[in-house]
Amino acid sequence: MPSIAARLIPTWLRQYQLSALPTDVIAGLVVGVLVIPQSLGYAVLAGLPPVYGLYAAIVPVIVYAWLGSSNVQAVGPVAITAIMTASSLHSYADRGAEHYILMASLLAFMVGALLWIAGRLRLGWIMQFISRGVSAGFISGAAVLIFFSQLKYLTAIPITGNSLIGYLSSMQLYRYLLHPLTLIIGVVAFILLVSNRYASLWLWRSWLSDNYAKWAERLFPLILLLVAILLSMLLDWSARDVATIGSIPQGL
Repeated sequence: MPSIAARLIPTWLRQYQLSALPTDVIAGLVVGVLVIPQSLGYAVLAGLPPVYGLYAAIVPVIVYAWLGSSNVQAVGPVAITAIMTASSLHSYADRGAEHYILMASLLAFMVGALLWIAGRLRLGWIMQFISRGVSAGFISGAAVLIFFSQLKYLTAIPITGNSLIGYLSSMQLYRYLLHPLTLIIGVVAFILLVSNRYASLWLWRSWLSDNYAKWAERLFPLILLLVAILLSMLLDWSARDVATIGSIPQGL
């Protein structure tokens, strides 16, 4: 019988190789810095206050690192989960922020309980009956919905709805509220991010070594974010009606 200490300490920690510590620390710092703006965005995508994205990015990672079975499993808020949360709770959006937050918390608890039960019953084999085409269609459809749902932040048009037709109809109805400066900032950032993702050969590898180009490609979203924050502070974008997240509540 294993001792109590052996059962409490995760296997990956007992078998950890210290030679991997430097690269793990660097990877943790990079991911940790990037996950802050990413989680804030996912919370907004789910219809929640931005600070709840930080909660969802911190607590599950700590719990899974201790109780999980895979040390390479991605844990935390993701875009598909956020858009499914918003779609499921769309009818509660007009009941106030506090009620919506409670419903989102209850939904997360229910899904977590169902997944735990499914895991204990070893029901993973059910996924074998879902074809690759269905999975690809679901992911592609979610990506399209996410893209169009975020146009309200790119254009400042108050787009509402929970379907593609609803988003397009709302955008057409309130098109006169388009904010030019917000659109320019969003389009420039979008072009730079797409160029970094799909034109890295021209953007980085034409004048940097492969190793440095790889790091430049990975850190570019963070650099772009920092530049945008500095420009927002120096040029006072909020005074020009460019929406900003604002202050994030501190503590628990």
